[in-house]
Amino acid sequence: MRKSGVRAFWMREALECAALVAVLVVVSRLVRVPRAILYGLPPAKLAWSAVFYALFLRRSLRRPAPVGAERLVGRDAAALTPLAPSGRVAVSGEIWRAESADEEPIEEGLPVRVVGARERTLIVKRV
Repeated sequence: MRKSGVRAFWMREALECAALVAVLVVVSRLVRVPRAILYGLPPAKLAWSAVFYALFLRRSLRRPAPVGAERLVGRDAAALTPLAPSGRVAVSGEIWRAESADEEPIEEGLPVRVVGARERTLIVKRV
């Protein structure tokens, strides 16, 4: 897990809690605020943040973001140029250099599936 992301989350939460306390102090001098709200709201906000962190945020901070050609493995694409054995394909709205996995030529316009990636080149098979 990235420590900087966790630290940034809890620092932001601490600042938000301090701001909430400041707002409650100012409002309580202008308007009568029940003590339950005055003393209960900041801990309730911290408890909600802890639940949110435990359920959702911790998992997303642990997992690295998919980047590059590896994120496209398993997706369907269309051959924009003949792949004999290399050419261009369109996948997820992007144009990529691709090679045929089995070295057989693939005609332009045929559907293909991304089965691997090597550097910035996709490895595809005919569907």
